[in-house]
Amino acid sequence: MATHETHAHTPHTRRNAQEVPEQGVKDPVCGMTVDPHTAQHRHTYTGRPYYFCSASCREKM
Repeated sequence: MATHETHAHTPHTRRNAQEVPEQGVKDPVCGMTVDPHTAQHRHTYTGRPYYFCSASCREKM
């Protein structure tokens, strides 16, 4: 039986809600892929960030 000291695993990490994903994310309104690093239209709701392709989609949320 493997013990904690003898088996390999990745470190346990918890993603912070404020972390920005490395790859594109989906606009929750139209489904377009948006780069979270350059998105000009964003909104945080209950600690979770949302990214939008345009002001129009942002206003619909």
